[in-house]
Amino acid sequence: MSAENRSAKKNKFGKLILIVLAFILLVIFISTDFFLLDPAAREIQDFKQQFLINLNLWLPWLVIAFLVIWLSREYPLNKRTWKHALPAHLAVSIGLVFVHTIMAMGMFTLMERLDILDPEFTTGSLLTRVLHLDIIIYAIILGLSRHYDLKKNIRILEQKIPPLEIRSNQMNIQGLERQLFPHFIQNIMETISNNLLRDPVVADRMICRLNDLLRLDLENVSKLEIPLERELGFIKRYLEIMEASFQTKLRTEFHIPDEVQKALVPTFILPPLVENAIFHGIAPQEQGGKIEIGAFRKYRILVVQVSDSGVGLNQGQEDLIKPEKSLGLICARLKLLYAREYSFRLENLERKGAAAVLEIPFHLNPLD
Repeated sequence: MSAENRSAKKNKFGKLILIVLAFILLVIFISTDFFLLDPAAREIQDFKQQFLINLNLWLPWLVIAFLVIWLSREYPLNKRTWKHALPAHLAVSIGLVFVHTIMAMGMFTLMERLDILDPEFTTGSLLTRVLHLDIIIYAIILGLSRHYDLKKNIRILEQKIPPLEIRSNQMNIQGLERQLFPHFIQNIMETISNNLLRDPVVADRMICRLNDLLRLDLENVSKLEIPLERELGFIKRYLEIMEASFQTKLRTEFHIPDEVQKALVPTFILPPLVENAIFHGIAPQEQGGKIEIGAFRKYRILVVQVSDSGVGLNQGQEDLIKPEKSLGLICARLKLLYAREYSFRLENLERKGAAAVLEIPFHLNPLD
């Protein structure tokens, strides 16, 4: 016998012991309740007799319960089988009432003959009070068994095959990300191309950084989220290419405290924001400008901001985040990843320039 089989048998035996103990505790509770709340019962029997009476009444259910569970699996109540299963369960439950009544009466008679039960005790009234509950108890056990089996089957399916909805979301998120990447690389290639004749040495250095970017992208391509520090590593190599092209006209600053370095962010979320800040904010200015990338934790929220000292926003936010544009694709990805638990906005700064502000749940482990 394998270790797994031994472990499974041990678990089943442990569950059986727990069920028996729970049943005995239930009988003790019912006996105590009757004994303390019913003055007439105290005059006729002591607690021991009351316990034996209730044990006799409820002991058959310890066996009947397993029969009901077996029947619930043999004759499941669902849309396809209820017409055949329901009459079967009704017939069995009514039959169990008669069987239980006969068993209880026989045990009470035996207990009276053995002087365990006081002869003045009338079994009829007690049986009338208790046995009408048999059908209700049968229905409760039937429902609980069905519920447990459904939950168990769902857990097994979740373990064997990922839910289709989750897989679909993952494919959609990665598809949106891949739509952004070619445009991003195309802009880099154009930047390198513009520098090939002007400064071949700088262009060669830019090609080396591009090679690093492609390698990092291959490492992250299958991941929906990566640590912020890894995303920043990608951005720094990209900014090295842009700084080589813009030379002194582009300056960058990072404000990233250690506590948020390991926080997870969507893969390839910052490059489009930084690219927009450079080409739409800094590039139109002859004197250039500065890009600032910052992040901080606000309670359970991670706030990431990409700001520039450029020309500012010349369109409304709704126009800039249309679905077909890069910022619109970012919003679509965020919605798939975090549902309503995210915020993304564009705003003009008081001093000069604009900022893209992203707020997502702060988390160090992948979201379920």
